Amino acid sequence: MTGLLALWAVTAGWWGRHLDTALHEGGHALFTWAHGGRVKQVHIDRRDGGLTRFELGSMGRFGVFMIFFAGYVSPPLAGLTSASLLAAGNETSVFILAVLALVALLLVDVNKFGLVVLLSSAAALVGLERYAPGWFGRWCAYFLTWFLLLSGVRSVVILRQVRRSGPSDSDADILAQITHVPGFLWVFVFGAVSVFCLLKGARLLVVPG
Repeated sequence: MTGLLALWAVTAGWWGRHLDTALHEGGHALFTWAHGGRVKQVHIDRRDGGLTRFELGSMGRFGVFMIFFAGYVSPPLAGLTSASLLAAGNETSVFILAVLALVALLLVDVNKFGLVVLLSSAAALVGLERYAPGWFGRWCAYFLTWFLLLSGVRSVVILRQVRRSGPSDSDADILAQITHVPGFLWVFVFGAVSVFCLLKGARLLVVPG
């Protein structure tokens, strides 16, 4: 049931699409920090999509590659991590990690709409963990995990649709410029990571242990 509701949220939910965007941009921001760059702003658009502005500093070619690779793989990898925690019976850790990720984004310059998305999402997760009955909190943790796993696949499908008319300014095309590997192959790589995480995560959720 949680998987079906998460599928609906991924395809039709307004809040869900913006949360996916926040995690995508969070992946860019995290790897910018990790490789010595400086995050200038994270922008979350009302109409979907987002942008992370950053300064590279003395970052090497590999660091730049990882920044643009991280966006599309961050939500499904977060979902797989969450599924592993749930399979081990650690649903509280799912909420804690999700809140920490959202709060970390608040430490950079985020546009006003992005602040609304991040603050409302973090507040909802804290409220669920603190005040919701145990069974409902666990249900919500499963819902969030399914959402992360499914949103990764959805994002790659949208990326493929955007690129049908030719190269764009997407992460796949930027990676193509960096590596000289065609953009459609990077779309395939993003898709492969997302599908792997979905299948592995689903197995952990359906048959824990």
